[in-house]
Amino acid sequence: MVSLVAQTSLCRDGIIEYLEATGNEEFIDTIDSSLADGLSELEVLVSMMAKLCYKSLTLGHNSNITRVRDVRSNIEAAINSGH
Repeated sequence: MVSLVAQTSLCRDGIIEYLEATGNEEFIDTIDSSLADGLSELEVLVSMMAKLCYKSLTLGHNSNITRVRDVRSNIEAAINSGH
C-alpha cells in the first residue's frame, strides 16, 4: 500500500487513509489537537515520521511501547536525546 501523506503541507486525506489502514485512527485526534495548540504542520509531520519508525503512533503496534507522547513532547524528547 502507498499513501501520499505530505507535500509542503499535510495531506489530510492521505494521512487519514494511512492511519485507518494501519489501525492508528487515534492519531487523528493527536494531529488535530497539536494544530489547535499552535504547532505547525511541519512539526506534526516530523513527529509523525519519527513515530512511524518505532510504530508508536498509538499503543498496541509495538510491544516495547507502553505510552505514547503527544507531538510537542515527542519533538522535545527527540531533541533532548540528541536525534
